[in-house]
Amino acid sequence: MLPPSLVLIENCGAGVTPADVAAYYDVDSRSGAGVGGFQDDWTEAQGSPAGVVELNEGYAYAYPHYYAVGRDGNLHAQKIDNNVCSIYATYTDQTLSACGIGCGGNSKVIRTWTLLDWCTLETATYVQIIKAVDTKAPTFIVKDVTVSVNPWGCVANFQAPMPWELQDNCDAHPVWWLEGPAGVVITGNSTDGYFVTGAPKGRHAFTYKAVDCCGNIGSAVAYVTVFDRSAPVAVAKQNIVISLTGSGTGGDGAAKLYTWHVDNGSYDHCTAVKLELRRPDGAPDCGNLGIDDHNNNVTFDDDDSASPQARWAHPQDDRDDTDNGEYVKFCCEDLGSEISVVHQVIMRVWDDGNMNGVIGDNLIINGMQDNYNETWADIRVENKIPPVLVCPLDATITCDMELNLATTWTSVDSVNLTMTGGPATAYDLCNGIAVEYKDTPSWTNTCENVGRIRREFRAVKGDKTVNCYQNITVSALPSTFVVTPPSSSVLDAPCDFNESDIKDSDKPKVQGGPCDVIGENIHIDTFLFEDGVCKKWRVTYNYINWCTNEQKGPYVKYYKYKDDVKPVLTCQDQMFAANPNPQNPNGNCEGTVNLEASATDEGGCTANGWLKWQVFVDLWGNGTTDYEFSSFLPSTDNNLGNDTNQNGINDRYVAPTASGATLKVPAFVLDAENSVHKVQWKVTDGCGNVTDCYSTFMVVDKKAPTPYCISLSSAVMQNGQVELWAIDFDKGSFDNCTPRNALMFTFNGEFPVWSRITEEHYFKGAGLSATVAEYNAGNAQRWVPSYRSSAMIFNCDDVEASPITLNMSVWDSRQNTDFCSVELTLVDNQGACGGSRIAGNLTTKANEAINNVNVKLEASLPEFPKYQVANGSYNFLSLPNGEFTVSASKTDDYSNGVSTFDLVLIQRHILGLAKLDSPEKLLAADVNKDGKVTASDLVELRKLILGLSSKLSNNDSWIFVPKSHVYADATNPYGAPRNLTVNVLDQDVTGKDFTGIKVGDVNNDAVAATGIAADNRSSKVLKFVAEDKTVNAGEIVTIDVTANNFSEIFGYQFTAKMNGMELMEVKSGAITVDESNYGVPTAGTMTMSWSSDKAVNAAEGEVLFTVVMKATENGRLSNMMSVGSDVTRSESYAGSEMETNKLDLSFRTNDSEVSGYALFQNEPNPFRTNTVVNFNMPAAGEATFTVTDVTGKLVHTRTVNAVKGMNKVEFSRTDVPVSGVVYYTIESGDFTATKAMIVIE
Repeated sequence: MLPPSLVLIENCGAGVTPADVAAYYDVDSRSGAGVGGFQDDWTEAQGSPAGVVELNEGYAYAYPHYYAVGRDGNLHAQKIDNNVCSIYATYTDQTLSACGIGCGGNSKVIRTWTLLDWCTLETATYVQIIKAVDTKAPTFIVKDVTVSVNPWGCVANFQAPMPWELQDNCDAHPVWWLEGPAGVVITGNSTDGYFVTGAPKGRHAFTYKAVDCCGNIGSAVAYVTVFDRSAPVAVAKQNIVISLTGSGTGGDGAAKLYTWHVDNGSYDHCTAVKLELRRPDGAPDCGNLGIDDHNNNVTFDDDDSASPQARWAHPQDDRDDTDNGEYVKFCCEDLGSEISVVHQVIMRVWDDGNMNGVIGDNLIINGMQDNYNETWADIRVENKIPPVLVCPLDATITCDMELNLATTWTSVDSVNLTMTGGPATAYDLCNGIAVEYKDTPSWTNTCENVGRIRREFRAVKGDKTVNCYQNITVSALPSTFVVTPPSSSVLDAPCDFNESDIKDSDKPKVQGGPCDVIGENIHIDTFLFEDGVCKKWRVTYNYINWCTNEQKGPYVKYYKYKDDVKPVLTCQDQMFAANPNPQNPNGNCEGTVNLEASATDEGGCTANGWLKWQVFVDLWGNGTTDYEFSSFLPSTDNNLGNDTNQNGINDRYVAPTASGATLKVPAFVLDAENSVHKVQWKVTDGCGNVTDCYSTFMVVDKKAPTPYCISLSSAVMQNGQVELWAIDFDKGSFDNCTPRNALMFTFNGEFPVWSRITEEHYFKGAGLSATVAEYNAGNAQRWVPSYRSSAMIFNCDDVEASPITLNMSVWDSRQNTDFCSVELTLVDNQGACGGSRIAGNLTTKANEAINNVNVKLEASLPEFPKYQVANGSYNFLSLPNGEFTVSASKTDDYSNGVSTFDLVLIQRHILGLAKLDSPEKLLAADVNKDGKVTASDLVELRKLILGLSSKLSNNDSWIFVPKSHVYADATNPYGAPRNLTVNVLDQDVTGKDFTGIKVGDVNNDAVAATGIAADNRSSKVLKFVAEDKTVNAGEIVTIDVTANNFSEIFGYQFTAKMNGMELMEVKSGAITVDESNYGVPTAGTMTMSWSSDKAVNAAEGEVLFTVVMKATENGRLSNMMSVGSDVTRSESYAGSEMETNKLDLSFRTNDSEVSGYALFQNEPNPFRTNTVVNFNMPAAGEATFTVTDVTGKLVHTRTVNAVKGMNKVEFSRTDVPVSGVVYYTIESGDFTATKAMIVIE
């Protein structure tokens, strides 16, 4: 049997194989144990006849088949699929889409069966069509919605909600659409949704439909309820003006404003509208009262009930409101004191949203309620009715009655018009209108108080003015004019007395008639006493009757100010230090006495009042006045050596002082006796009040001596000790008061027992007694009065520590003290201290001792190494036997002996122009210690010369080579040893000497002992010249430097001090300079070093180089820049022998530039024999020059008669008999200036 030619499977995605078709059409008819795959199919194994499958109904639809009797005795279809009765069956499929493109899971199959009879080899074909398609429609959910009409057409336009959970069993994207009632327009698509236009109020059914790709359609209905929830459009008029009205008696103005006054066409598109009106909260009720005096003005209506539930409460409604929102009221309270005020009202507009025919009710019907909208309007409330003015009756008064005459408009509220009948009265709706008045008099007498007055009243309200008039008659009364003079007493008054200080009770008593007008004239005359410190005033009174011209007076009253307050005087004890008399350096120990006191006077009338002084000086405290200084003497008395007032006391005039000022008594000189001197101070003010006080003063020697000392060397005796005296170290110490032969000397600031100063004794510390044992142990000092010195014992411990530092203390007779430090070098030449020693000298190649050398002694012993600071020699004592290593070093005083001259010599060596001729010079030239002499050494050395570095980066200041060393190659000495090996065996080893080589000093001018270079410069001077000029702060200044004698110059160096200027750069001129040639080691200091391997010449006036500065202060270049040797010594190197000459900078002055005082630097500077100082004077006059040393001691003074313009004064070595730095000062008028000069031996 063959299966049906057409088989339908209604299932999306169903299989279409024969087995799938059989399974689809199989019928599940029973259940129970022993069932097969389809629960009702019995298999052969379950007891069916062989080869029979029962109850598989689907085989008849799916396969070629035959029928067989099954277990139940009935025929059952059996499939032919493999060798059934020698018949074979097979098939082929052609698959087609069942629902179109994109609709997966649906298909049509053209199946061609082929059957083969194996026995006969016959074949047969059969075509079967299987159609598997989806027959289920899409499913989805829709919901009911509520929308509101729009305000313009009373219909709803809305976006329809999308269907929820739209899905299909076969189509992933089913398409949906919307259908609605007639008259409604629906636009849109399945993807973006649908928009509904024109839905009227009410409940409407909308049908949603969806179709899948196989054409199956599903549908659902949603209900849309359209409410009117669109409020009306409220339209109000603006700037409405309403005027109050009233009864005309004042104070009751009012007006009523209705809704139709305010409405300007409010509307709703669905229904008619209702209008309501109210005023903002807080508005006055203006008589618009409801139930229980409710203010109807601030609520709309009475619809505020929310019960029953179908009602809703209207905002701003109140159940006690009774005006139904039809109007509001305005009144005077809205105006206050104004005539016109703007207020607001609120208009509410209702529609019939619940569609019950009542507009603006509070019912809720089917969820619908009436809607409202609001708007505001400005209402100008005005009171424009003119006021009513009522004048008083005409009046007659006498001239003594209160008239309150007003010639300009005057408020009636500010005066009392009772005597004339009172003021006019004004009436207005609301406001209390102000009333003013003005009088027009017609006088009949000269006193202008009798006659007729026309009084005009007016009331002004905005632009409206009302007037009324009153006539007043003023009658005369008899006249009486009497004056009683003041008392004759003189009254006290303040310093600034004036008419306001006069009390009415002190004036003349004036009495006139009721209508008299009395005029008063007051004149004050002021009399000053003692420049106004005390005063007296005369007050004169005169009177006249205006009406009758009768006069009385004059009457006089006196006032005074008398100062009864004493001045406050402040004086205090003073002490003055004794110094040598500048005019008599070899005189007694004297001090200049400058007595001072101050006084204030608070009692006088003027702060400029003078205070007169009397100062009485008792020099000896014996009750006798020796000096008198007085302001009561003639001002010409300027000599203390006379007795002008003939009272037996030498006296001198002192000028009075102002209050608060200090009186400085003219100075006088007094011996320093350390005694107490008494002073009585007396001060008198301008009113004769006197105050005095007492003080004391002393002239004492408070200046310590000036110590000068020297270092010493000594040796211990055979006992291992040596006694040395402090005075042994003195080198001319001196004191300002105590003679040199009376000065006392001790060690280390310790001093004798002062009470035993005239006897020999032992002491220690601060005047403590000591024993001889302590002295012998070196722990105390021995005082010997005849020597004026103490002594100390030094022993082997001091030898071991040698050199040791001591302080030599110098004491004057007043026990003032100062000290200087010395070094004591002790040696043991006799072996008194035991053990062996190693000693040697430390000298230059020229055998000059070198000071402050660190000597190191090394050995393989626990207590080593040992160190000494040696001055020319070293000496290690008490040494055991063994091998020792000695070395020396010196790392201070790097710039000693180093100059640009050394740069010239090293540069010429490097270029082969002149070789350095000794191994010591080559070692000195190897500045950076790299075993050769190159340009790098020049760079390192020039930084040291310019002060840009204080030490060498890779070398010591001095190097020390054993003196016994022999150089194998004098041109290559760089491997020379720096130490000595010494073997000690129970004997002293001496002569282990070192030669010191000053690094960088190849011309051998370093000073070994003191570090202070001798001036080996010739008297020749390389004189740099620059133009002097005035500069201002912030100015960039260029200084062109020339020279008149720049001839055969190999190099130069100098230090320039800059006061008020900052260095910016140095530019090349006739010579080439760069940044390596100059530096700024410290603020205000410039250094310069220039060298050449060949001699250089420049013409006179040719610019050698240019210095560019920035001025930080105003001044003259000559006062702001000078050349010296502070960092780099000023010198130059010239000629074939490279002679070292001096260098100086002078400023060429353009006289036309100098108009005032000016002091210039001396030339030459430094100087040995003579020097000249130039100065400028604005006019002819005296100029005084003083020269002082660094301690301030006067060295020389001179006064010259100078001419206007440039002047000069010359100083010789005789004028300035000191060496070193001194200061010269010029004084002329108020001008003073000081500069420094250097004097050399």
